[in-house]
Amino acid sequence: MSEHRATSRRTVRRSPRRSGRVRAVLSLGIVLGLGAVSTMAFWTDTATVSTGGFVAGTLDLRVDGANEGKPAPYVANQLSALNLAPGESVAASFTVNNAGSVGFTYTATGTAAGVLGPNLRFTVRTNAVAGTIGTQAANNRVGSCTGGTPQVGPAALTGQSVIATPPTVAPGGSQTFCVVVTLDQNTPITQGGTTGTATFNLTATQVAP
Repeated sequence: MSEHRATSRRTVRRSPRRSGRVRAVLSLGIVLGLGAVSTMAFWTDTATVSTGGFVAGTLDLRVDGANEGKPAPYVANQLSALNLAPGESVAASFTVNNAGSVGFTYTATGTAAGVLGPNLRFTVRTNAVAGTIGTQAANNRVGSCTGGTPQVGPAALTGQSVIATPPTVAPGGSQTFCVVVTLDQNTPITQGGTTGTATFNLTATQVAP
């Protein structure tokens, strides 16, 4: 009688839960792998802006309106007098005008010339009003500059500055430069009939921003 050995086969059954977990992990690995190599296409746009034009301002010093005083000096005829006697004085003014587009301060130097020049004494006030009382016939004229800012004098003019505090003039603005001229009372008689003149050199400087 032949023997038949029963061969037992073991059937391995995988747990459905474990199998699903593995598939989930594998699926996750696939998703992550795709995410690592993919890129997002964000939209972009550009714009170009150009500016408007830029124009430099102007610095323009004028006297008594539109007179430049260069290259030839401007002659302020109001600053004159005849037949001055020692001790007499007269006053007159001219205007300093800003014809530019930027504000400026200004300075000035003064020089007296001619035979009578060293005997003339000058007093300067800015933004002041000039006036003279008395008459030439009576030899009793007295000039004055009223108000404003005192700058220098009475002093002989030898090329020195006649502005102690530089005034400021706004664009389109103006102010007076008032001068009192006195014939020194110690002027010798030998100076009778001689003449003298004075020159003021003005320099404007832009006001700092």
